[in-house]
Amino acid sequence: LRYAQEWALPEAFIQWLDQANSFCSTLVDRIVTGYPRDEVAKLEEELGYHDGFLDTAEHFYLFVIQGPKSLATELRLD
Repeated sequence: LRYAQEWALPEAFIQWLDQANSFCSTLVDRIVTGYPRDEVAKLEEELGYHDGFLDTAEHFYLFVIQGPKSLATELRLD
């Protein structure tokens, strides 16, 4: 809200921002090691196509959202 006020955004927008939105804290834990230069030929052969944006990452990850309880229903987390 601070920036909306500092930027002199319309009052109706500030009210909507405050009343119709939730701002949640998040935590994401997953190591992404990048383009697999040493394995790209083998992986592309297995895939059957060239992928210029191929990326590798850990199999395990964690995504945590801290917010209102209603968020679980809205995001269908239950």
